Amino acid sequence: MPKPPSSPLVQLTLPLYAPSLTWGIGLGTLNAVTVITALELGMHAALASALVGIAGVTAVITGPLIGRFVDRLGDRNALITGSLLATSALVATLISLRFPGQSFAQMIYLGAIVALALSSGIWQLGRQSYVTETVPITFRARAMAMLGGIARLGRLVGPAIGSAVIAAWGIEGAFYLQIVTALLAAVLVAVFTAPDPHMLEAGLAGAITGDRESTGKQTTPATTPIKPGARSSADAPATALLAVCAILLSLVRAGQIVVVPLVGRTLSVSNEVISATFAVSALLDVAVFYASGQLMDRFGRRAAIIPSLAIMGAGFIALGLAGSLLPYFISACTVGLGNGLAAGILFTMGADLSPEVGRSRFLGIWQSISQIGPTVGPFLTSAIVGLASAAVAAEITGALAFSGCVWSFFAIPRAYRRIGMDERARPL
Repeated sequence: MPKPPSSPLVQLTLPLYAPSLTWGIGLGTLNAVTVITALELGMHAALASALVGIAGVTAVITGPLIGRFVDRLGDRNALITGSLLATSALVATLISLRFPGQSFAQMIYLGAIVALALSSGIWQLGRQSYVTETVPITFRARAMAMLGGIARLGRLVGPAIGSAVIAAWGIEGAFYLQIVTALLAAVLVAVFTAPDPHMLEAGLAGAITGDRESTGKQTTPATTPIKPGARSSADAPATALLAVCAILLSLVRAGQIVVVPLVGRTLSVSNEVISATFAVSALLDVAVFYASGQLMDRFGRRAAIIPSLAIMGAGFIALGLAGSLLPYFISACTVGLGNGLAAGILFTMGADLSPEVGRSRFLGIWQSISQIGPTVGPFLTSAIVGLASAAVAAEITGALAFSGCVWSFFAIPRAYRRIGMDERARPL
């Protein structure tokens, strides 16, 4: 039998990361055309903008239901089903585009957006559940950071590919591209069978392999010595402590999407430069995502989330004080760098909290918690901008980031002690 690679991430490239990147490219394309398509269908600008919020609310409400769905169907089948659901929604969108200005076409598109939000939730939860159950704890954070980094890469590459497709075939071309990526992701999941959990473990610890050979049993993640004892239920206080971390982090991240362009407009920065600033910020974000996983696996979860929040906080404070293009550009890029240092942290903390029994159901609840920030954040920022200014919104977002640092410093070790782990998810 050939010796397995030292890193389980290598074995997960085709069955997990390749379809995730394919799915992410399609999702990135969708994000770029959601509002534009609504306007093409004759929706009012306010309703078109609200579609993003509707998708977020859908994600918050349906998380527990998606968890039950994945728990019943299994990770692999759920991913394939999510791709087919997305394909159906995209086909419905193409049909609605044939009838611009018609009320029924707008309703079809609204239903498609909800279905696409559901499919994205299924994909997110299915991948998180699979990694939690199969990847050794010593590599868990790096595996989750890879998922987070690949999602970022998809959001970066998707709009670039989508813009070329739209230029050649119109806005319908973007949806045809998404159909191709959704189906290709499903094919990759179906064709490439994920390695057995004990094979992933074998590449890390010869002792585990020796135990398996001596007993004649296959070691699974639920029985490997490196994992804590099985928990039949989630610990509510520990979950609440880390939920505050998750909400604060996601609120700060959501602020980046709204605050950076608004501050740019108040400084009279051109749309092209604002877009370029986002691109450079996203590149810095993607560049450091693997370092996030290494920090968490080697030094614990606080080693990633506290530097991330501190750097983003400094970036937002500086953004609020920026008075010209160069400070604006540097501040916005600093926020992107900090964001990348927390890649996969919410996936990882959810996996650490999840019980052995009913894991997917718990992760569905955790997914809803993680979506509170992206859903509420833009509305909160808009309210602050309306009452004060974009600069004040940047300062408040920075203050939220620093409050997240303080909370995480005290809350994370307490939460992990409650579930019998150290901050690297090793049993105490």
